[in-house]
Amino acid sequence: MIKKVSLLLILLFFTAFLFSQEDVPQDDPPPKVGPKPLLRLGKWWKIEKIVKELNLTPEQVTSLDKIYTDSRVKLIDLRSSLEKARLELQSLSEKENFDEALKKIDQIHLIEANIHKTIFSMTFSMKKVLTPEQKAKLEELKLKVLEKRRLPRPRF
Repeated sequence: MIKKVSLLLILLFFTAFLFSQEDVPQDDPPPKVGPKPLLRLGKWWKIEKIVKELNLTPEQVTSLDKIYTDSRVKLIDLRSSLEKARLELQSLSEKENFDEALKKIDQIHLIEANIHKTIFSMTFSMKKVLTPEQKAKLEELKLKVLEKRRLPRPRF
């Protein structure tokens, strides 16, 4: 009995959350799920200053680009599946199909976990392309970028 009440409360909370999202304009992209990749600069290995500071070889740049592209394709598919599953969950909750909604929630969590794994795998594979010295230098650059972002900006 307590399990059913708890599950019903969880479903009601999740349904309320979904309905609260209806005010978001449909043109906005869905929020991205997963940790942020290296440096949060997109294709950082294509930034000339970083390439020079890390002394990246053309082969490394090509390899990093392939890892990124392959991972992005997989992430696009996963995020699309996630959006579809969320839409299906909303439909199930409107129909008050409790058991199917719980299964769909499990599916959503599995897709989100796969997104995290894909991003982690991409980051890990990219770091494997770098030498130990390049990894150390990349961490220094990352700290500098984070430090700059933390500084208060002057108000004029």
